[in-house]
Amino acid sequence: MVNLGVKLEIERLQNLATNFGWRLVEQRDIKGVVTLTFTKSFKDLDLQDNAGD
Repeated sequence: MVNLGVKLEIERLQNLATNFGWRLVEQRDIKGVVTLTFTKSFKDLDLQDNAGD
């Protein structure tokens, strides 16, 4: 189980990542080691610039 300090840090990292267009897709806690996996949100990417190049 993740303690309160770690939960707050995870929340802080999620908010920071969201500000830069990333989102949390997976959170794992294996024997006290917390792993967070983020991905870039495609809605924030401007894919129109390269269309037809």
